[in-house]
Amino acid sequence: MGVPDQGEEHHPTISYQWIHCLTIPRELRLDEDGHLIQKPVSELQSMRTNEQEHVFHIKRSVHSIPVEDITSAEVFIDQIDTQKRFLNAVSVQQHASSMIKEEGKLTLERDRFEDRSKEVREVVIEELHDLHIFIDSSSIEIFLNGGREVFTARYFPSREINRSPSVAEMKQS
Repeated sequence: MGVPDQGEEHHPTISYQWIHCLTIPRELRLDEDGHLIQKPVSELQSMRTNEQEHVFHIKRSVHSIPVEDITSAEVFIDQIDTQKRFLNAVSVQQHASSMIKEEGKLTLERDRFEDRSKEVREVVIEELHDLHIFIDSSSIEIFLNGGREVFTARYFPSREINRSPSVAEMKQS
């Protein structure tokens, strides 16, 4: 487990007298190329409640993924088709994650706590096959391609704006 610790003095939890959080427990291993792979521990599956499965195909549209409580959710998106030129996007309230294949990178974008300017994190990847997203009341974690890359960020979803995550794919010719 890790401790996401950037910009703590600006977190909205200070008024409740707490700041720190731990990432979800994960299994670490090296693949055949020596690349670190991070996966959520399998024991987390036993904690799931109200599990739902939705299958849809996205072609130049946006789909909302039904989530009962945005402050405690796990979303797995697989079989992502990354043909030719495209933009893939996943948004969760004020967080947005997108991949533009032409540029070969995936970005996580969010508002900074201190001044609301955009914070952008990027990773260079050739293909995007799956996303495994964990959301809780103070963090978001996105595992890409079976844990080959991982984004972890502090995130405080609004219970008032209980919007479900949405997924979009726009293929360009």
